[in-house]
Amino acid sequence: MAIPFQTGPVVCGTVLAKLELLGGRAFLRRLIDTFLEQASAHLARMRQARETGDLHTVGRSAHAMISSAGNLGATALSDCARDLERLADEGRTDAVDERLEELEALFTLVRARLESVRRELAT
Repeated sequence: MAIPFQTGPVVCGTVLAKLELLGGRAFLRRLIDTFLEQASAHLARMRQARETGDLHTVGRSAHAMISSAGNLGATALSDCARDLERLADEGRTDAVDERLEELEALFTLVRARLESVRRELAT
């Protein structure tokens, strides 16, 4: 039986519930773990690339987060990553800095929600 996830502003509970129905609790836990690990790595690469002025790497790493965040129902994070990719491609350094900060803040909220869901799945 599926866990009744709450739909919140950072992660769509309906998407998570559908993923659980599709593959079960263990499947959803693995998806969450993989996403959190990879998204953290992408953010670290973006920060490092931004410090060295490598907007191409910022854009590539942002691109990698777009679908993975969307697939877990984190649409605001996905949309922000999409915008960051576009800004990096356009070479808009100041806007990239602002959007990267926003992406990091959104990821903090998404991570907290997904960690909570993961704990629920473990019970």
